[in-house]
Amino acid sequence: MQKFIGMARVEYEADVALFVTTATFSPTAMDLAARHGITAVHRRLLESWSAGAKLHALD
Repeated sequence: MQKFIGMARVEYEADVALFVTTATFSPTAMDLAARHGITAVHRRLLESWSAGAKLHALD
């Protein structure tokens, strides 16, 4: 997450940063993402989305 934040925000000056994984994020990574405005989409959210649920992380 730290490297992603550095590249997305500092190097590329991204307005929207979305980190998607088929795994899970640690609580520390989730906290870091939240503090830096990164949208973290993990396996359970992807499973719900593919089943037709609205992905609230993208609202």
